[in-house]
Amino acid sequence: MTLTLSAVIPDFAIQVSDRRITSLLTGEIMDSMTNKAVVFGNRMVFCYTGLAELEGQPTDRWLADALHELPNGMPMREVADHIANRAERAVSASKCPPPKRHLAFCGVGWLPNPKNGKLRGVVYTISNFHNYCNEPMDAPLVCFTAKSNEFNHSKSDWCSFGVPLTYAERYGLRRAFAAGRRRRLSEFQVSDLFAHYIRKVASRTPSVGRDLMLTIFPKRAAEHDAFVKTSFGLIPLHQTDRLGPNEPTRGVISCGYWPWKAPKDTEYCPCIVVPGVMVLSEFAFASGDRAVAELHRGFGLPAQTAPAAPTVKGTE
Repeated sequence: MTLTLSAVIPDFAIQVSDRRITSLLTGEIMDSMTNKAVVFGNRMVFCYTGLAELEGQPTDRWLADALHELPNGMPMREVADHIANRAERAVSASKCPPPKRHLAFCGVGWLPNPKNGKLRGVVYTISNFHNYCNEPMDAPLVCFTAKSNEFNHSKSDWCSFGVPLTYAERYGLRRAFAAGRRRRLSEFQVSDLFAHYIRKVASRTPSVGRDLMLTIFPKRAAEHDAFVKTSFGLIPLHQTDRLGPNEPTRGVISCGYWPWKAPKDTEYCPCIVVPGVMVLSEFAFASGDRAVAELHRGFGLPAQTAPAAPTVKGTE
């Protein structure tokens, strides 16, 4: 089962997740390089835990296709309800034994306050095995519940999702995050803190991997037309009918692969959904590409070139 740590700080939303898949029946490690992140336009980044395949597709691609079905601009509450309904049908058709059909999605991003229009951070959970306090239950339910947790635009907070933290881990992370908030840690420093704790959990829980996926989502990317940095260039996340090398005018959502050991020769990117237009499947490229140079600099990693284009699902 995945462990995801998400945070909202004054100018950034951050999500860090591991990439390991284990057998629900035996606990055997199946893969440690599976993507679990989906960027949904300039609104939210999702991650999942539980069933790694739905309706014959990897769960991240299934989620991307489910989001691609939606009209551009649909309210986030309706988006969450759509995912919940689609997931309920997909899970009910799964060949996995019912007691093992755990599945949940966690999204973090920015949404306007209906009262004043100001952006505020929000975390959405869509799950069949979390209660209303967002605590995991042993047995999954038949139905999915969508729940949101919204933060004041000036506050910072974090949440964990998936494998439960021990009391000591939660207490330690809470204290470290509070201290970092007082010191105004950067988005890279918060991500580094999250990576440390995920890998700490991985040392005691085989279902959690040490290779991570990171998404840094600046608030300014939600205020205006946004772009995602990839080796394919800067992909616009607003209504458009083409990909282009346009320079960003306001905000860039950065996605990066964070290996456990020294930087490897390959970077992995999440699925990217441009609402109403296209889906870019998970893809990989050489780690020297300039698209991830900023992330490498932020974490003090040496820069290393030669990207490969992603798979594009047809435009509409």
